[in-house]
Amino acid sequence: MTAHTSRPCLSLRRLPLALVAGLAALLPLSASAVADFSDGQLDAHRLGSVGAPSVNFADFADGQVFFNLTALGEYNSNITLNSSELSDWEWQLTPELEYLHKKGVLTLEFDAGVLVDLFNKDTHDDAENPYTKLSLNWAEDGGKSSLDLTASARRDTEPNQFINTIATSDDYNLSAAFAHHLTEKFGYRVHADFNGSAYNASTGFDSTYTPSVGLDAFYQYSPKLESFLNYTYRWTNLSYAAAGQTDVNSRDQRLAVGLKGDLLTKLTGNVTVGFVQRRFDVGGDEHGALFADTSVDWNYLEKCNVTVFANHDFSTSPGDQSVTAFTTGLEFTEDVTEKITLGQRLAYGNSIFAGGTDIVTARSDNTDTLNLRASYKFTDLISSNLFFTYQKARSTEAASSFNQTVIGMSVTAKF
Repeated sequence: MTAHTSRPCLSLRRLPLALVAGLAALLPLSASAVADFSDGQLDAHRLGSVGAPSVNFADFADGQVFFNLTALGEYNSNITLNSSELSDWEWQLTPELEYLHKKGVLTLEFDAGVLVDLFNKDTHDDAENPYTKLSLNWAEDGGKSSLDLTASARRDTEPNQFINTIATSDDYNLSAAFAHHLTEKFGYRVHADFNGSAYNASTGFDSTYTPSVGLDAFYQYSPKLESFLNYTYRWTNLSYAAAGQTDVNSRDQRLAVGLKGDLLTKLTGNVTVGFVQRRFDVGGDEHGALFADTSVDWNYLEKCNVTVFANHDFSTSPGDQSVTAFTTGLEFTEDVTEKITLGQRLAYGNSIFAGGTDIVTARSDNTDTLNLRASYKFTDLISSNLFFTYQKARSTEAASSFNQTVIGMSVTAKF
């Protein structure tokens, strides 16, 4: 799907660029985690600013309230991630409020904000994206049992490389995990998740709902190293907004083993490998694949770190496609001084698609990505970030082959 569709958004007035510039001049701001080294598609080019520590803005009900204000400006040579390569300047402003409450064995965290996204030319894609997240942690004295609950909701307006256009969705997540030690070393963990992405039916994209349940048996080698065996069952259901689509509703079963924590001297992270099988509701076809969810940090010098990551799993796109997705790469981070941090990321991704009304033959994408960033901490409250990204996608579908270059700056103020 290559059409550049218009999207519904909140009816706030378009913010004058002069206002953004004025705010940036009065209070140097930045985009705190807008830029990250995540494996996502939109944010792959944005490399976040150095995390300046917050000071509490106010005390409320035995908790602490923090206020963050972030801003970003960038030039993007391909805002829709397709072969049309539509370029534009993009501006973002994100006020955010955070609340933290700790009392005894309970920890409560809440944050809410809105990301205002503006374009110079492509103004019909301007958007105001609110978000909120609530998490609760209970840990029994002595660490024998623990419970984690999380609920989040956000509106996302972003380019999606699976469907090669900008699209708006309302995304929801609910998760719960309970862990219990049967002995000092052995224990179990039960977890359940629900993820949903709801698209307006008029766009022709499919809303996707994915609940899952799982069980881990774990062994605690030490307080900082755990091995585990995991079984997860996952459902994927689509809304089918357009007529004549291929039914790719599916059921996945996954069996995996893993290690997490301090793996070796100066080596920390998570290594999980296994096998995942997908069975489609219609026709009963089954497909199996290796599963990987791995990220390992090597702190080879006091201020230098290398991260190696690899992920392989099934996914489902809003374009009515079952996707087998693989991503791997390296990240390098160096604290040059107390104020300056440099980072770079090299990544390779491969996605194989099945299904979809606009696909005559199976689609396969290969993507190479380079990210560079330089972060500077002015004070404990204000930090800035320069970032550059180059991405090259090669696809068996012509419209999904593209180049993208992004360069920009972000600033963060925390109170």
